[in-house]
Amino acid sequence: MPQKQLYIVQRMTSLSALFLLLTFIVYIKGRERSFSDSSGMFVTLLSVSMLTFFAVLSKENGALAPLFLLIIECFSFKFKTRNRFDFILLTGFYCITIALLLKFILPAQLVSHWSETIPGRHFSLSERLYTELTILWLYLSLILTPVSEHFSIYHDYWPLSRSLFEPVNTFISLLAIFGCLFLGVLFRHKYPFFLLGISWFLAGHVMESAFLPLELVHEHRNYLPSLGIIFCLVLFVYQLKNKKMVVLAIALLFIIYSLATYERSIEWSSEMKHAIAEVKNHPESARANYQLGRVMYYEYKKNTLEASYFSASQFFKNAIELSEYNLNAYIGHFILDGKAQKELNQSLYQKFLKRLEFAPIRSQSLAYFETMNKCQMEVRCPFSHEEFIHIFRALNNNKRMPDSLRNKLKHLFFEYLQWYQGQA
Repeated sequence: MPQKQLYIVQRMTSLSALFLLLTFIVYIKGRERSFSDSSGMFVTLLSVSMLTFFAVLSKENGALAPLFLLIIECFSFKFKTRNRFDFILLTGFYCITIALLLKFILPAQLVSHWSETIPGRHFSLSERLYTELTILWLYLSLILTPVSEHFSIYHDYWPLSRSLFEPVNTFISLLAIFGCLFLGVLFRHKYPFFLLGISWFLAGHVMESAFLPLELVHEHRNYLPSLGIIFCLVLFVYQLKNKKMVVLAIALLFIIYSLATYERSIEWSSEMKHAIAEVKNHPESARANYQLGRVMYYEYKKNTLEASYFSASQFFKNAIELSEYNLNAYIGHFILDGKAQKELNQSLYQKFLKRLEFAPIRSQSLAYFETMNKCQMEVRCPFSHEEFIHIFRALNNNKRMPDSLRNKLKHLFFEYLQWYQGQA
């Protein structure tokens, strides 16, 4: 019987969500108390400010607390207060905190850098924002249709939206979002929970799905925003008049989410199973192919079978073909060839040099170069000294590399030269 286990992704997101949930509970209880206690409003706002501070320390998106609290306020308390002083205190709290949030999530030079490629990324701020319009529907589908095949820790295959109409589904996604908000406003008296759920979901994605120069997709960004959609589902079921239908709907939801969790736990029960499942479900993902190549490389280290070498080589090559910016798959393949004591693949090497001159270089990328540097100094890689020097030269010609990483690259280069001189 295989052992089932789950991998907790982004524990800092979970910890931040915990403090945010505590913030919401304290706010609701404090606002209820503020109508009968003269110091209730001040104590409530002070308490939620402290909890928000802890949420931000856990992860920066804890700063979304004022936005969530504003939604709770608008739908539950409607800015009603015990006296005029409490009203001023409450409105002042929201004016200050929302202003700070906007300053945090909006880049200082948003307009001037709107169409410029973000350093270390392959997209601009405008392209990121357009693409996030379509990604919001992916996040929504993962909540409403939790099919195991749809989930992944790698969503690098997601198509980039170059403009509002390229592709056209970007504009359709925007219209659909406005349509949901319109329906929420239209039926706000009969189904107020619908507008609340949509507002909560969108508010939860304001930071990581807008202007910050982060990667495009990560499922952990959906943790707290999903509560708004789940809240809608629960209240919709609760409003059903037929009690048997209520029980049936709850049981059905429980079974669907339980099965999805169980299937995902099987896929995560071993590194090999997980890597195979990721490529099977998302064959167009360069990262998934690289990860399976990496797993097969370790298999080859254990058994040195030609089949393991071929599998690792093929998945590394798949990753290279799927992404013009992928560099780690090249390095993985070179280390694999070194382990198999094969000569350097010159065709692959020349493509690698060309990519080094324009591919985005981030701190994570440099970690792979550190591994390759160590491999070369331990005489496990297939490069000659001249070939390895050409790699550093191509990297140094990269105009998209931040200066901080360029300094680290120089350190690696001098480290290698020092080793090489010691061998002479």
